Amino acid sequence: MPRVDLPEIEDAAWCPRPARDAATAFLALLADLGRPYDALVPRLAQAVAGTGAPRIVDLASGAGGPWRTLRPQLATMGADVDVVLTDKFPPKHVARAEGRRVRYHPVPVDATEVPADLPGFRTVCGAFHHLRPHDARRVLADAVHAHEGIAVLEAVQRRPLPVVLAALLPVPYLVAAPLLRPFTWRRLLYSYVLPAAPALLAVDGVASCLRAYDPAELLGLADGLSTYRWEAGEVRAERVPLSATYLIGVPR
Repeated sequence: MPRVDLPEIEDAAWCPRPARDAATAFLALLADLGRPYDALVPRLAQAVAGTGAPRIVDLASGAGGPWRTLRPQLATMGADVDVVLTDKFPPKHVARAEGRRVRYHPVPVDATEVPADLPGFRTVCGAFHHLRPHDARRVLADAVHAHEGIAVLEAVQRRPLPVVLAALLPVPYLVAAPLLRPFTWRRLLYSYVLPAAPALLAVDGVASCLRAYDPAELLGLADGLSTYRWEAGEVRAERVPLSATYLIGVPR
């Protein structure tokens, strides 16, 4: 299936903030339950520990992604570091914090130009497909320029099953929306009265699958950044019938 660079509603400045926050909160819940990146923990822990990074700086974090369950797993494998979540549109309410070990950076952060006052091993979990090739390359190059390790983790692929599952996301979302924390009446408004959040999940979910990079394309984006050692591949998820794609780069 060829890659199609479709626009996503979530990336648009006009996207209603409550709808975006509701969708990202639901996707964070799915990451908690499905844990698509568990099989990548040994590779990620080795890379983080090997660089000696003082912390992980997660880019384009949305509502927090997989870190509530991923950070404790890394700690058991020798990478006991704090996690700083960042986003271009930081959510006002984040229910995914884990005490002081996982916290949200309140200032907007552009993944292509991470501020120098945010040192640490960089990760992009479930958001790299949002970037066009030019910007995706800039994210990798910025990490290399800052001499920081970087890992790209994705749970979407350009395959029929992920596309179908993405199109069906509104169904479980409408069941789970009242249970998402923190509770807000605006989320219910944008879920049931003005169904912007479920529509965003379906449209952007399908677009995300069609925009996903495969391992060869990820390595192609890193081509020429030769001062780093790059590894890319796919592993089967343990809890859901999907695969996780990864790209890991560390200084040689």
